[in-house]
Amino acid sequence: MASSPRPGPIQAIVGEDTYLAEEALERVLAAAIGADREEALRVLYGDEKRWEDVLGVARTGSLFASRRAIVVRRADLLKYANAPKDEEDPVEVYAGDPAPGVTLVLMAAKPDRRRNPWKKLLTRATILDASHKKGRALRAHVEAELR
Repeated sequence: MASSPRPGPIQAIVGEDTYLAEEALERVLAAAIGADREEALRVLYGDEKRWEDVLGVARTGSLFASRRAIVVRRADLLKYANAPKDEEDPVEVYAGDPAPGVTLVLMAAKPDRRRNPWKKLLTRATILDASHKKGRALRAHVEAELR
């Protein structure tokens, strides 16, 4: 069986359906780091960290894992300190030059797409939809799951 291609360096799982979000997360992690996740996986929570903390963890290398995944749950609650006018925005810098071998997975129910950093990140990220399905979309999803 062929393995899934490696996901892009920034993945955004957006939506309020936790089942779909966890399903998408599992697919991303399986493709990014495989089954051995002991040293390769780091989980952070947006209501406990700042954007700068997340980017620092992503940029810090590991002695034990060549491929890593950083999962940020509740990423829409990350605190963001705007960069001073004379410096580059650290989130924009990371999005333009992500750390090699790292997949940053941002899980957010309702990110504000009008404001930074989401405005910039979502243009460069692979977006995985985890919104509630209704009507025909729900029926098609259930039928596909049952196959």
